[in-house]
Amino acid sequence: MKKLSLPVILALSLISLSTTRALAAFTIKINPGATLATNNSALAAFNRAANQWASKITDNVTITVNADLGTFSNNNIIGSTSNRELFSDYNSLRNLLVNKHPTDKLLGALPTSAQFSAILPQGVTLSGNLSTSKANLKALGLTSLDTQFGESDGSITFNKAFSFDYDNSNGVSANTIDFETVAAHEIGHLLGFTSSVDDIDSGETSVIPSFMDLYRFSGNNAPTTLAGFSSVTRDLRAGSDAVTATVDKLFTINNVAVNQVRMSTGVSKGDGRQASHWKDDQFTGINIGIMDPSLSFGLRTNVNPNDLIAMRLLGYTLAAPPVTAPEPAAGVLVALGITCAFLIRQKKR
Repeated sequence: MKKLSLPVILALSLISLSTTRALAAFTIKINPGATLATNNSALAAFNRAANQWASKITDNVTITVNADLGTFSNNNIIGSTSNRELFSDYNSLRNLLVNKHPTDKLLGALPTSAQFSAILPQGVTLSGNLSTSKANLKALGLTSLDTQFGESDGSITFNKAFSFDYDNSNGVSANTIDFETVAAHEIGHLLGFTSSVDDIDSGETSVIPSFMDLYRFSGNNAPTTLAGFSSVTRDLRAGSDAVTATVDKLFTINNVAVNQVRMSTGVSKGDGRQASHWKDDQFTGINIGIMDPSLSFGLRTNVNPNDLIAMRLLGYTLAAPPVTAPEPAAGVLVALGITCAFLIRQKKR
């Protein structure tokens, strides 16, 4: 995905802004394309998906999404997000994230540019910059981004080759895909759930880590202390068994609090799933959250506490601390595909 440079003068000027905000409305505005605009049921489902995030986040900003139904060359992809990604020098954006929640010890321990290091494939180097979505930067307090880069914070396209169920209130019909689940998943990417490991996996050699990459470690080398969180090398290799890790036990797996959850590892050189996702529960039997990379027919899933914890790590303000994540219903294996893509879950043979 193309990343746009954030003017340094703008990035630096924001570091001194007040980071306190009154609780207010977090708004996701949908600009429907020609096909979506005529489908009232789809629009209603999209708005319910947006409210799953908006009801839990309190930053007083408006996120604008262009959305429509279209065609895909890969018929396994249910939906896709094209983010507006912005980058600037590492310390400017790192400090912006740290200053958003100045009492959060974990954010305060994020490595500075002098401390940051990453395991990279041979021939790949770090650019010295850091990136995240335009939507994420709005939540961190950057103003005038719409003036600088346009109103849209990204585009979401749904594959019209699929039969969608637009009302899951009475369950999801067999042989259909739950539209609300797909929309909520894609909105998560637009909010900033991305990884530069996908860029590496596609052959890029100068890498701009994303905010989520600040929490990406080798599964056997995750930090256990704040000092370690600042100094332990991140792992940005496609194919590496990576985790998103914190120091405190923030995540929940099968109702057990844990400090790390597994990630997908790349389409080409990894597990076949874009790295900008939780690990596919098709491989593990454990659904981490709505940012799973695939989804089966007839199933639905919602934004859950692990997904909200990821948003907190990106600096969003939550209406309340996430509660313990419920276990998936028996027999349900849920999963989703970003320039970011959402995949159909293939039946096991």
